[in-house]
Amino acid sequence: MELHEPDCAVLRFVHRADEHGWPWAFEAVQLIEATSEGARLSMRVLNRSSLPMPVGLGFHPYFTARAADVEASTLWRHEGEIAIGVASEAPARQHTREMQGYTRYLSGWDGRATLHYAHGRTLTLVADDALSHVVVHCPAGAGYLCVEPVSHVSDGFNLAARGVDGTGVAVIEPGSEIRASLVMATGVTPAPCDGGGV
Repeated sequence: MELHEPDCAVLRFVHRADEHGWPWAFEAVQLIEATSEGARLSMRVLNRSSLPMPVGLGFHPYFTARAADVEASTLWRHEGEIAIGVASEAPARQHTREMQGYTRYLSGWDGRATLHYAHGRTLTLVADDALSHVVVHCPAGAGYLCVEPVSHVSDGFNLAARGVDGTGVAVIEPGSEIRASLVMATGVTPAPCDGGGV
């Protein structure tokens, strides 16, 4: 942990080339900010290698919400946790907690989701343009609901390598970086703090 304050934390991870089966060296920084209105999450990945590096970003929050509204244009077919292609049917707008559980891979969304809780409470998620995909996951038993803004579809690296369009996988040049952020708020969008350049 690089910074730890009551309302702000910065985490930094440095990966050396060829560690854990990944040939590129990179640095990842995550900033977590809390305010009275909600939270803001930011991350960036810097390519420290001499070659272009494929990369994907995402946030994976769990919620006790009973439902989430997400406007998206594309639903991806999948087998297990692996996306295999674009589905012919349009995605649902509302996703509720269901006892049998499900995972839905979506793209073409506007970066906004509204979570609905008991007694009429709501929480709004606002993702930036780098997060062009979203996963809605409800486990079997319906203990929680995940709305996960991500930059790419599940297994996007392999799908992109096979020539599938719209996977969201990015490639960053040596010395360059990619950034993404997510705001979770009940009303006012929190202003970012100085998170070491995040």
